[in-house]
Amino acid sequence: MRKIFLVTVFLTCLFSLSFITPSVQAVNKEPEEIKIGVYNNSNYAYQDEHGVWRGMDIECMLSIAQRAGFRAIFIDSATDPDFLGNLDKGVYDIVADVAKTPQRGAAVRFFRYCTGRCQ
Repeated sequence: MRKIFLVTVFLTCLFSLSFITPSVQAVNKEPEEIKIGVYNNSNYAYQDEHGVWRGMDIECMLSIAQRAGFRAIFIDSATDPDFLGNLDKGVYDIVADVAKTPQRGAAVRFFRYCTGRCQ
């Protein structure tokens, strides 16, 4: 009876470890990058004298990316003449500082909550 109990405990522990191992591997995995297009030269997104991105948009995007498990890569899109077109082409995965219009709302998915001036 004791042998059956020990074998059962051993198999239960072994079975439980098989569920823990993949999650441990996922924690050690490098997070996937997400390319974020930001309009530099504003109070909401700018690079300081050391090249570090600062501003409210940066903080919001970092928070979203980290919660989703991504590593944020910021791309200055201030001089991009086809900002939303390049979003569609994959130059950016997500963009900040875009006003929602009926046309844009039909073409691009917007965050459901308003941040800033809302109408």
